[in-house]
Amino acid sequence: MIPLRPSPHPEAFPPRSTARTRSAQGRLETAALGVEAILFAAIGLVTIGLAVNGLAPSRAAAAGMVDAVGAEREAATPAPQNAEWIAFCERLKSVGGEILRADLPASELDRAEGQRYLLQRLSATIDEALDAESGPPIVSLYSHKLRKYGLDSADAKYMTARIEGAGTYRLYGTLGTAHHIAFQLTTSRAGWQSFESLSRDEIGADASGQFEILISPERPESWKKAWLRLDPRSTELLLREYFYDWENERPSEFSIERVDRAGESVPLDAAATTVLFDQIADQFAATVPKWLAPSLDDRIHRVNQLRPPAKSATEGLRENAYGSGWFRLEPDQALLIELDPPRAHLWSFELGSFWWQSLDYVEHTSSLNGFQAVRSSDGRYRLIVALEDPGVPNWLDPVGHREGVILYRYQLEEGANTAPTARLVLLEELKKLLPADTPRVDRAAREAEIAMHRRHAARRWAP
Repeated sequence: MIPLRPSPHPEAFPPRSTARTRSAQGRLETAALGVEAILFAAIGLVTIGLAVNGLAPSRAAAAGMVDAVGAEREAATPAPQNAEWIAFCERLKSVGGEILRADLPASELDRAEGQRYLLQRLSATIDEALDAESGPPIVSLYSHKLRKYGLDSADAKYMTARIEGAGTYRLYGTLGTAHHIAFQLTTSRAGWQSFESLSRDEIGADASGQFEILISPERPESWKKAWLRLDPRSTELLLREYFYDWENERPSEFSIERVDRAGESVPLDAAATTVLFDQIADQFAATVPKWLAPSLDDRIHRVNQLRPPAKSATEGLRENAYGSGWFRLEPDQALLIELDPPRAHLWSFELGSFWWQSLDYVEHTSSLNGFQAVRSSDGRYRLIVALEDPGVPNWLDPVGHREGVILYRYQLEEGANTAPTARLVLLEELKKLLPADTPRVDRAAREAEIAMHRRHAARRWAP
């Protein structure tokens, strides 16, 4: 969502003492074993997945695969008939090494989250590849409490439909009451790239919320309703619904069909399986490191600071402005973020891990939007990032993380916005820095807030 920046040189990090280096090396070795174990287990999961989809070899051949994988770990030569599978697994292992780079955070929490990030990326990539080859397109739930990617918005319901860049599709349904809705063509084959999009006011829904959109390379002269130009590089249609009032807004209903030809099933043979392996490995290799550069850039250059909002030409929605920064806190500290009311249809702040995944925003208050945030009596907003609950409104809970990314969005900007300010303060001094009439938030109020989050999540992600 934010343009990539060059990865920093490892020398940008200060050297550690010999003892700390040895300790870090030990953690890296442990993490390396963890990554290998995860990817070896993932190989088994892939085998099960292929069996479910009719792509698995016979029982005898499958047993041979297991023997070959075990033998490979002992440097034995795999059987020729297993060469494609072994090559696929080796590529997965190689990509897994990305999370062990010397210039990345090495804490136990960061490494554990990195391993889960690998699993989520692999799971999503396998599902996407199998879905793309299996009959007509469908609208399906994408990023939710799992499959988080690219600093997913805590306010958004993400759905996708697999498409081909030369096809013609009809998207239709009934809009709900989400504060903002957008459809965008994207591809994740080479990491992530976005193309044309339509937002709520361009969808052309009638008074009952029903709509119909044609998605095609060219617009037919006879088509008078909403149209979305299909870029030939597109492989997915991404549907986003942004909820402001989590308690009351309701999701939409979407359906899609291909109208230029009937669906075609892909023949299940060895050649198709080999192509599938390559597609999964290519996409896994492209998507895993995609957001490491911007995360590192903020971690080095914007500690407890925020950069001004800016629009992105190739990532995220065209009408969105994004800003980011990095928090790094001790238990007795707080990061005080102050801003004037943003001139935008929707605005939000959220916290994320180094891997550019949102922190848990259901069981915690790790995100805030313009509907949820409480404005101070002087007309400004003040958000507080702190490891412990400060007992005031607008707490951004880092969920046990002493450092991580801050991302804010100004969607459908209605004019230029200045950058929010951030300053590191002592937690015990926070009360003196806030307006005297700042209300208190007790434990019961915070628990009620979390209970509302749970109700909304159950409704947002319901099938």
